[in-house]
Amino acid sequence: MTLMPTPHGNAGLINRTVPAGQEAEFRQKLSTCKTYLISDADLSIFYRIADGALSPLEGPMNREIFYEVLESNHFSKNSDKILWTIPIAFPVSKTECEQFKIGETVAVVNSKGDLVGKLEIEDIYRFDKDQYNQCVYGTPRKDHPGPRIFNDDPREYLLGGKIMAFQPPKHSKYLLSPQETRELFAQKHWDRVVAFQTRNALHRAHEYAMVYALETLSKQGFHTGAVLNALVGATKNDDVPAEIRMQTYEVLINQQLIGQGDIDLDFWQSRDYNFYDQVLLIALDMKMFYAGPKEAIMHAIYRQNYGFTDIIIGRKHADAPFDDGTPAWGDFDAHEIFDTLGGDLQIKPFKVGFAAFYEELNRVGLVSEFQSKGYHPVSISGKALRQKLKNSEPLDERIMRKPVADILAKFYTENPIRSKNIAWHTTGISQQDREKQNQHQAVVLWLTGLSGSGKSTIATALQAALFEKGCQVYILDGDNIRHGLNRDLGFSPEDREENIRRIGEVARLFVDAGLITITSFISPYQKDRAKARSLLAEGDFIEIYVKASLETCKKRDPKGLYQKALKGEIKEFTGISAPYEEPKHPELVIETDQLTVEECVQKILDYLNQKNVIR
Repeated sequence: MTLMPTPHGNAGLINRTVPAGQEAEFRQKLSTCKTYLISDADLSIFYRIADGALSPLEGPMNREIFYEVLESNHFSKNSDKILWTIPIAFPVSKTECEQFKIGETVAVVNSKGDLVGKLEIEDIYRFDKDQYNQCVYGTPRKDHPGPRIFNDDPREYLLGGKIMAFQPPKHSKYLLSPQETRELFAQKHWDRVVAFQTRNALHRAHEYAMVYALETLSKQGFHTGAVLNALVGATKNDDVPAEIRMQTYEVLINQQLIGQGDIDLDFWQSRDYNFYDQVLLIALDMKMFYAGPKEAIMHAIYRQNYGFTDIIIGRKHADAPFDDGTPAWGDFDAHEIFDTLGGDLQIKPFKVGFAAFYEELNRVGLVSEFQSKGYHPVSISGKALRQKLKNSEPLDERIMRKPVADILAKFYTENPIRSKNIAWHTTGISQQDREKQNQHQAVVLWLTGLSGSGKSTIATALQAALFEKGCQVYILDGDNIRHGLNRDLGFSPEDREENIRRIGEVARLFVDAGLITITSFISPYQKDRAKARSLLAEGDFIEIYVKASLETCKKRDPKGLYQKALKGEIKEFTGISAPYEEPKHPELVIETDQLTVEECVQKILDYLNQKNVIR
């Protein structure tokens, strides 16, 4: 019977999910609340708090707990000291800090504008990024994928409190909640369940970590299961995407390729079940921090909450090098932290070192066991491996299974690797420096609405009013942009998406230059506007819905486009043959069929004054 550990923190499995049947009432109560826009990466944390994967947390940490974790790798709860190595809180901008108050409840929305839950704010506090950098990563250096996550985020404050979340959308049959995995493991009647955390497509040496753990525990007399516990949350942008990696894991499981040629056949033939009966694939949607040893502890905590008894800790666990290629940690620092940090973990680390295919064995084995014997490993550098995949060259199957290599080769050939030898260049004059000189905040005023709703007219009049006030202001107009930068794009959904992506990037540069940037684009899709918003700091993106009924727009029809669209002369025309998704939470709604141009402009100016964008 499974020796299942209790959830971390002695508080049971936390459940902060809205009960079934109460969703409508919950939404109604939040309809008048202020909103907090959560990033896609932090959304996975939000849901993992809700389903108990981050037990005993009930929400993002307050100031006292956050900094206690940084300083001691523990936090206090009642009379207990809870082991925890990476503090969790949600970033927020200074502008939002001024809007939010301790004690109030805010609606939490994702990048698409969908309501995902609520946050009861218990604390708002300054984010000491230098201390976080030093304590979590053990270095002041910022040229690393981990520190870059928060140092590139301009938000300098954090929210603490308690959350409630709707049931998350289930994108894969492999995504299970901690309650579901605990029930599954109990049904399997396994004594031990070992997790293999991975964010990579597997080489045979990776596979062997699972083989070795499963066989070692089984030979000790435990009825053991092994789970390929694939990470599908936010990772570095040069990692292979989750959907591609999942294809490689599926082919390994479904074709029973894991361990093929490497397992101890004599041992398994002596059992009344085979190796492949003991192997499962389960996904985990959780962001990576690239924090090496300290993240290894967090990975163990997650898995204890999911009901695992053991977790495989390999060399360079959760590791990534600095940008110059030098290592951030030693090869086995993640092994050592479990011995030196101590704490109240019930899950056990199963430590595995280097493995390689040895010619003399004709299988994979541990380097620690066979290197001293003078055996010859078959190896290839990661760079050479990727180049072969990119060129669709055959790989040595002693390194990687052919079906896995085929999937990766297809991905690399269809998605050429972009240069990693580029970095954002800091020019010495910041956006804040320019704002101080200009005496106004730099923002994007994103005007969205149907053709004929009045976007360009309002944008022109608004620009004139702001210019008269001495503001540095510029309009990015949809038609003008399509004359040059986006002249290669049509009006298909894909081209519309790329059109707005490019404009979002240009607008971001204009904001960095200190300008008030007015964009005048139909921008019909909510997800594309959300992506544009995500490029900017909180408060720097102001969505203005220029609203007019379709009938009003048809009557105005300044370019005669509606008539052509109705005759079928223009394909994929928004409002006629292509959709327009109304903004769900715009900062402003300007109803141009009820207000004059002057009244519309004044309403925007009043808003900018109220938010201290202009003075």
